[in-house]
Amino acid sequence: MVFSAAFFASCSEVNLGPATINDPAPSGSLVYQGNFASFNGRTVTGEVSVYQGSCSATLICNFTVRLQSLSAPADSGLQVVPTINGVSPTATFTLRASTGNQNYYYSEIPSAAVWTTISIYSATENTHFGIANLNKVQ
Repeated sequence: MVFSAAFFASCSEVNLGPATINDPAPSGSLVYQGNFASFNGRTVTGEVSVYQGSCSATLICNFTVRLQSLSAPADSGLQVVPTINGVSPTATFTLRASTGNQNYYYSEIPSAAVWTTISIYSATENTHFGIANLNKVQ
């Protein structure tokens, strides 16, 4: 499956802000869940949930990735990177805070897309600090 240019344009980066963020729980249908596992000597914990929101008549949808009870290193340059249909999109989000409940919004994604992982990736160290393998919610 190919992602549209609108998908990549819809993702944006923000600077690492406060130490903790507490975004409200998203609306929509819970479609995937997983827990972070730590990698490369760095500790990342918490849950990942993917919610499907509104869809167009052609089944192109909005999704929210929620990082719940996140605890990650307070390093600069950390990114939230999804793998969808086996591809890590070039559009990522900069992690907004090292702890808390955080929502990241993706649009222009086909409803049939398969979300496989969400990782916390260090652009500075060029390595993954944590990866959550996602399971489809029945």
